Amino acid sequence: MKKEILEELKIFLNERFGSLSSFDNLVEIPIENNTCANIDNQKAIEEYLKNRNRRFSIDLSKLMMSFEKKYNITPSNVYKRAMISRESYWSLVNGKTKTAPNRRTLLALTIGYRLNHEDMIKLFEVCGYTQINQKDEGVVEFFVINNLYGTFGNSLLDDIMAVNELLNALNLNPLGSSSR
Repeated sequence: MKKEILEELKIFLNERFGSLSSFDNLVEIPIENNTCANIDNQKAIEEYLKNRNRRFSIDLSKLMMSFEKKYNITPSNVYKRAMISRESYWSLVNGKTKTAPNRRTLLALTIGYRLNHEDMIKLFEVCGYTQINQKDEGVVEFFVINNLYGTFGNSLLDDIMAVNELLNALNLNPLGSSSR
């Protein structure tokens, strides 16, 4: 692998994910049978991936806690409104998850927090999703953009039930734990 490519990779990753000291030792890697011959670089890559997952968990946790404050909502109301388990919710808030939640969980959390469109996009971005590109996401985005929260009643489950009715009308799977 050419040293110029490794330097570009280092610059890209530093811009995207912050300082990555484990990448400071990158050197030209000879390629033999599509495997890296340099064990130190393999360790650096493993270290980067481990730190990236830790950073993702911290960023998601901070964002979720900021939503609780911004929207003045208790955690129990969020996971009840989202129809996700308490355990699933707390594993995200406490940074105990090693992978990003799936898009459907993020859609349910969007409803649970009653996020505005900007915050919905932030939630998706912090989890590594760059665009709203599926029909069920479009339904929730429509709900959010048109601020339909509370339009269908005042109980904790009214918003997600309304979204699920819209999803059902389009023959799409409902959100929340009831969809499993």
